[in-house]
Amino acid sequence: MSSPSPVLIVPGLGGSGADHWQAHLARALNARWLEQTDWDTPSPVQWEQALAAALSGSTEPVTLVAHSLGCILSVRWVLTHPEEARRRVNGVLLVAPADVDSPSHTPSVVHSFAPIPLHTLPIPSVVVASQTDPYCSFARARQFAGQWGSDLIDLGDAGHINVAAGYGPWPLAQTLCETWHTTRPACVRSDATVHDSCETESWSAAPHLAGASRPQTPFL
Repeated sequence: MSSPSPVLIVPGLGGSGADHWQAHLARALNARWLEQTDWDTPSPVQWEQALAAALSGSTEPVTLVAHSLGCILSVRWVLTHPEEARRRVNGVLLVAPADVDSPSHTPSVVHSFAPIPLHTLPIPSVVVASQTDPYCSFARARQFAGQWGSDLIDLGDAGHINVAAGYGPWPLAQTLCETWHTTRPACVRSDATVHDSCETESWSAAPHLAGASRPQTPFL
């Protein structure tokens, strides 16, 4: 099944390596990849300029698929440019957003992205969060989803949803890209715990969603 719209991958601090689920997804969907000139000392201005340039170069609206700091970058840009976001972005998948407001959860190099804007996004969005993410508490991720007007998928014990946590090939990411614009996260209710619009209805999590590869280097 093909993606309903072109996909733009938005990595976080350090980029995402070849074994990261974002890389697997990019290959599966022939997705575009947002490149940054400096992955290790991120500048909000420079990173937002790169995202804006990538979106302006697209011939049709895209789905943003962001991880960690890439989530905060995406949210900042969308809320700063709401009308342009409506024209250029069909929706945004926000996986393991990094809590850059919290010195106890994130390194100082990303705190320039604070404060995280907590306003309703003008486009559809889904937050995918973990109960054991060292870079963001689940309570905080749930707050993000509520404030952004996002659906929330709870993966349970999934770490930072990166290669160190086994993600790796990740079927749910492709399923969401291919279906959530029309069916919303309920389409994967057998594969993960889903909070529809942050309400209490949920389904049991499935550990098979994690990929097999577990490289040592985590990505924020």
